[in-house]
Amino acid sequence: MSNYRALILIVTAAVVLLPACGSEDPAGVSPRTLEITVTTAGDEPDTDGYTIQIDAESARPLPPFEILQHRDISPGDHTVYVGGVADNCEVQGANPRTINVPAEGTVTIAIEVVCTAQTGSMLVTTLTRGPSPYPSRHTIAVDGVERSAIDTGRVLIDGIAPGRHEVHLRGVATHCIAQGNPRTLAVRAREVALVTFFINCVGFRGLLEITTSLRGQRNSLAYRLDGGRPTQLGRSGFMTEVVGAGFHLVELLNLPENCRVLGPNPRQVEVPPSGSVRLNFPIQCDTSATGSLHVSVTTAGSPIDPDGYTLFVSGEAEYHLEPQDRLIVPNLAPGYHGVSLREVSANCRVDSEIGDLVLIPAEAAAAVHFAVTCTDS
Repeated sequence: MSNYRALILIVTAAVVLLPACGSEDPAGVSPRTLEITVTTAGDEPDTDGYTIQIDAESARPLPPFEILQHRDISPGDHTVYVGGVADNCEVQGANPRTINVPAEGTVTIAIEVVCTAQTGSMLVTTLTRGPSPYPSRHTIAVDGVERSAIDTGRVLIDGIAPGRHEVHLRGVATHCIAQGNPRTLAVRAREVALVTFFINCVGFRGLLEITTSLRGQRNSLAYRLDGGRPTQLGRSGFMTEVVGAGFHLVELLNLPENCRVLGPNPRQVEVPPSGSVRLNFPIQCDTSATGSLHVSVTTAGSPIDPDGYTLFVSGEAEYHLEPQDRLIVPNLAPGYHGVSLREVSANCRVDSEIGDLVLIPAEAAAAVHFAVTCTDS
C-alpha cells in the first residue's frame, strides 16, 4: 500500500467582499477577499467534497473544484471550519482555525486533509509438492466470491474489509489435496494478511489417445504435446501416450498443403487420473489438386548394379530405374511421401539429400536425386 499519495482533490473557495449597493470605490481599492484551498492526500481519499463554515453562519457545501463567494464579510478575525470529512480522513492543524481578514486585499488559507485506508489486503501463496505435472488453474474466492487467479503461485488481493473472511482455493486437481482449504483469515485495516496453501499431488497419470481422420500417408503427420518436440503419428494416424493427469495442449503438425484441421489447432484436453481420453483431429482435404515427383539417379564406381533399381513411393507404387536414369511420378496427393531406392547391389551405397520423406506440393513438382556409389568389395 502507498504511504502518501499526490494531491488528489484540490478545492478552492474564494470569499469576496463587495461594496454595498450604490457605493463606489473611486480610489480603486481592492475588495476584501478570503481564499480557502483544501487539498486531500493519502489512501482512500474523500472525493465528494467538504463543507465550509465561516464564523456562526450555516455551513455551505463545497464540491470539488468549485468556488464559494461570500459577501459583506467584515475585516478582522474570523473562524473557518471544514466539515463533511470522511471517518478515515483528518484535517491537519486546527479545525476550526482563526483567520484575520485585512481591511483590503486578499488573504489565503491552505487546509490539508489526510486520509488513511479503511481496508486491508491479503497475500495468498500456493506451494505444490509431489510428482509433476502440477495443476495451474487455481483461483481465490473470498467469502464465496472469486477475486483473483493465482496461476503464478502468489497474488495480492486489495480492498478487503477488516474482519474475518473465508479464503477458498478453487480449481485443485482431483489428484491433489490443498491442506486447510478453505480457511478463515483475519484482516486488519492498512495491513497485509498472509495465507499459504500447501498442495500435495500424488502424481496420477492417464492415457491420451490422439487420432485423425487422415490415413495412408506414411510418416507424414506429427503432433506436439505441451510445446515439446514433435512426435510422428505414422501411417495409422493414431497414437497413445501416457501423460500426467491434468490439462494438456496438443497441436497437429505436418499437414499436407491441401488439408486443414476442422476446429482449433492446437486444442486443450484434460486427462483424468488413472483414466483415458481420446482427442480427435478431423481433417478436410482438397483432392482436386495433385503434384508430381521428378526422380533422378546417377551411379559411379564399379562394378555397377547391372539390372538397375526399384523406386518405391509411399511404400506402394514401384518404378524401375536404370543406373543412370530419370523419371516423373505424376498424380501424387499433396503432402509428405516416403520415397526409397531398393534392390541395390550389396557393394553399392545410396545417398539422398532429402532422406526418406519428400513433400509433394499441390499443382507443382518436387525433385529428388539418388547418388549410388559402388566399390569392388
